[in-house]
Amino acid sequence: GLYEMKIIKKDGGQTIVEITGANTLYQDKTANVVYIRDVTERKKLETALEDERDKYRSLFDDAPIALWESDYSGIKIFLDELRQQGIVDFHKHFTDNPADLEKTMKLSRQIRYNRAHLDLFEYNIIDEQTHKKERDIVSNYPENYLAFKDDYARLAEGEITFSKEEPIRTMKNNIRYILTKFTIAPGYEDTWGRVFTSLTDITKRKEAEDELKQYKDNLERLVKERTFELDESRKQLEEEFANRIEFTRALVHELKTPLTPMLGTSEILAHELQEEPYSSYAKNLYQGSCQLDSRVDELLDIAKGEIGILNLNCEELDTANMLHDIVDFMSVEAKKRSQKVIVDLHPAIRPLWADKERLRQILMNLLANAFKYTQEGGTITLKAYEAENAMIFKVIDSGVGMDEEIKRKLFKPYETAKGKKAHFGGLGLGLSLCRMLVELHSGQISVDSEKGKGTSVRFSIPYTHNKVQKQSVYEWKKL
Repeated sequence: GLYEMKIIKKDGGQTIVEITGANTLYQDKTANVVYIRDVTERKKLETALEDERDKYRSLFDDAPIALWESDYSGIKIFLDELRQQGIVDFHKHFTDNPADLEKTMKLSRQIRYNRAHLDLFEYNIIDEQTHKKERDIVSNYPENYLAFKDDYARLAEGEITFSKEEPIRTMKNNIRYILTKFTIAPGYEDTWGRVFTSLTDITKRKEAEDELKQYKDNLERLVKERTFELDESRKQLEEEFANRIEFTRALVHELKTPLTPMLGTSEILAHELQEEPYSSYAKNLYQGSCQLDSRVDELLDIAKGEIGILNLNCEELDTANMLHDIVDFMSVEAKKRSQKVIVDLHPAIRPLWADKERLRQILMNLLANAFKYTQEGGTITLKAYEAENAMIFKVIDSGVGMDEEIKRKLFKPYETAKGKKAHFGGLGLGLSLCRMLVELHSGQISVDSEKGKGTSVRFSIPYTHNKVQKQSVYEWKKL
């Protein structure tokens, strides 16, 4: 026999031993040979191993995801036989030979599964009847059938670990989506005697993904519809801008061609003629040609405004001197019409930070309009004063005035060219450009007019305008 017992050692300590005995002959006499083996260390190892097994069972059973431990050794033998018959594509083979798949399923032996597995597949109790039902549900429901077919085919084709997402059907006939991770335990690659499978329920995630996909599809559809609408609008706007820019380019070309020799000739005359009044006439002719050249350049400014960018070159200005220079230059036009020009300046005007040429453009445009639409003998007043930390400029005339319809469109580009009741005539760019240039200086422009009672145009240039700013961006859509 084989016995375990504790013995008391000489020092009083205890030792676990294993004892066995056997009869034999010794000097022709029957003797009993007794073997005593100290198994203390072995017992410690067995106890530790049992503890690890208990921990493993506890972790396995209490894991929050479904776990299987299976024995696929029978499956391996059968699949090896099929492989020896020359089968390579097992996915196709199982599809063409469902009986072999059924046999493979029956050769699977589950060693254990945990409580999460029972919850995932909605089991009530586990018994032989349940296992039979489980095999039936695998065979009868396409989701589970395809899942197991894929597992066995991938194993047969050499994969020892893989993961996948797939739908399964529970014992209560509900569909759930799972993330399956499948691996043959290390050391069992040759026998498949120990195979682990984990199944994580990702149904809520899949539902959320489906909702997100549906939302995304709807959003993409809406975006396509809106994009098509915007594209049509963009095409119309591009066509309109293209027509405007082409018109501007053509007009600039037509004006620049005769103006170039006029500039050269008038400049020579202004320098060569010394006798009065011809010297003054020549100088005025040259200055007028230069101003005409500037007006042509305004058309180019409008084209720049179409694409949203205009430049300012600001400096500190002596506003009073600039205003007197402008009035002196424009007085020739006023004399032709017997009009009176009044300059009303505040006595203590501070220097202004602004673009001198652009400010001249604004004032000369406004004065030119005032001269043009004021009757002979009328009065035009240019005022400049400080208010609300800004320089305020006013051009007031006693001319024909305008009605509300014209005032509403006054600062819109090309409106004068399109309207039959044009007030200022021409291309309708002068006041549009004035507004653009005022707003580039962070100012505001407005008009006050009544039919038959004259017009007053007011604009402001803030003293707080950023002196560091050398370039401003004008948004044409403001107009």
